[in-house]
Amino acid sequence: MITRLLPVLAVCLLAAFVLGQPDAASEERKQLRGVWEVVGFEADGQAEDELIGATVAFGEKTLQLADLPVMRYRIDPGKEPKWIDATIEAGKDTTLTSGMAGIYKIERDTLTICYNPRTPGWTRPRAFRLGKDGGALMVLKRVKRGEP
Repeated sequence: MITRLLPVLAVCLLAAFVLGQPDAASEERKQLRGVWEVVGFEADGQAEDELIGATVAFGEKTLQLADLPVMRYRIDPGKEPKWIDATIEAGKDTTLTSGMAGIYKIERDTLTICYNPRTPGWTRPRAFRLGKDGGALMVLKRVKRGEP
């Protein structure tokens, strides 16, 4: 009887171990959480100063750039480069595009995001450089860790 229960016990222990492990996205969101300051910004191949000094606050699943509407974000750290998508929460300012699709990397206290707005015909960037099709590249430095 005990020998027949051993495989069941092993499966239960393995399931408890796997379910108790944080997933990669959860761990990555912990690294993103906090307040970041924009130190570099390019759009459509041109350096732009208007966002320099603005802050981006990352929560568990939301982000907010300056006083713009809160956006919900999703990440996929299993992709190479890592993916980030953000959408404006329902009922917010509809004059803005519905969100963005991008890639990101974290190097110590520097976060780099290259993205395209979600408009008809959009595509996700494949590298951290801007092409002739536009898009934006944002470099941020960490100001504060944890919840904004």
